[in-house]
Amino acid sequence: MAKDPKPRPVTRRCGYIPWHLLMRQLGIDVETCPRCRGKMKIIALVRDPQSIARYLRHLGLPTEEPSMAPAHGPPFWQSRVLRRPYSEPPDAGQA
Repeated sequence: MAKDPKPRPVTRRCGYIPWHLLMRQLGIDVETCPRCRGKMKIIALVRDPQSIARYLRHLGLPTEEPSMAPAHGPPFWQSRVLRRPYSEPPDAGQA
């Protein structure tokens, strides 16, 4: 009977990053109290949309998501209509 080959070591890591580490990358430390510098812990997680809207209204914040900006054309430097070749002088087309 042949021996089973050794399992290959795992070379790919999981892409999961805990949310508190993501917030720390943004400069927000959610594990430390801003007043006393003590350790904080999560006591509630609100997921109900109605409760979230009620809380936002209480704070005077908007409860509706912002509308999307209208689409626009490419930037000036990407426009082929507005660009001139570098070799052409600025007033060559105005004769």
